[in-house]
Amino acid sequence: MDLEKLASELGEDPKGLGYAGQSHQATAELLNAQLFSAPYSRRVNERDLLAEWGDPMQAEMFLEKLEVLATLNPIIKRTLRWFTPDQQGIDAGHPTTHAMLDTLIGQADITAAEIDKFKSLAMRPASRAEVIGLGRVADGDVQAARERAGL
Repeated sequence: MDLEKLASELGEDPKGLGYAGQSHQATAELLNAQLFSAPYSRRVNERDLLAEWGDPMQAEMFLEKLEVLATLNPIIKRTLRWFTPDQQGIDAGHPTTHAMLDTLIGQADITAAEIDKFKSLAMRPASRAEVIGLGRVADGDVQAARERAGL
């Protein structure tokens, strides 16, 4: 357990979860509660997109925008080849995929909402401890981090 990272989280409480005044056990439970979301590795192809987007016509419009960009951008062109139903798809949760998608906002009328919608296809419930890289936190971990930081 990275007690320094845990102590920093407890002292700063950047998400305003209210760690101060909580027992060690209640704080550990709060850190382990799945209140957040985090990306995970998931291959997505156009069939998944059409099925899970919510509105298949809006999904189709997003795909058409990507196809327009593929005529101008060789990376998008290559990526779309992996996106066809006969392929495994692209990893919608990979940080590099997210970074690439973020660069597309505003191009070919692609909106931030569309990019966020695509990214959401590879999001799962996660605890605050998982999001910051701590894994599961025990009440003894909380106690040790508080003692170390004088909290």
